[in-house]
This record gives sequence, structure tokens and C-alpha cells, in this order.
Amino acid sequence: MAFLPVMTTINYQKTLKFEIARELINGRIAELSELIGIEEKKPLPDMTLIGQLEDQMLLIAEERGELDVTNEAALDASIAKNGRPPP
Repeated sequence: MAFLPVMTTINYQKTLKFEIARELINGRIAELSELIGIEEKKPLPDMTLIGQLEDQMLLIAEERGELDVTNEAALDASIAKNGRPPP
């Protein structure tokens, strides 16, 4: 018995949410990268802090890699988690 693939609908709204989620994650990665750079420039950088920031970057990058344009609920959750009002 052959299994048929599940058809999913990808529409403009899902595509837009996917791009927003990716950009928000990219923004968080950039913020962490900036913090790492600031710390590395200090005369005595806190290597523990740098390691923690790098670990956070890896987790966020992993989240970015797991984004799925067909999973609207997960996209909404990522946007809510990573979105922030402007400073």
C-alpha cells in the first residue's frame, strides 16, 4: 500500500510569518554577536559570559533552522518569543 504525501497549503500569510520569524531570530543573533564583540574587546573579557552568549546564539540558530513555513502555530510562537517593541 502506497502512502500519499500530505498536501499542505502555503499561502502569503504563512510565507510572511516565516520571513518575519527569520528576521526576528536574525536580529537576536546580531544582538548576541554584538555583545560578544563588546566583551571580547575588554582588557579582561569574561570568557564564561562569552561562552554563554555563544551557546544562546547556537540555540537560536537551531530554532531558525527548524522554522517550517507550513507550521503557522510554531511561526506565531517564534514571532511572539523573539519579537520586541522598538527600544
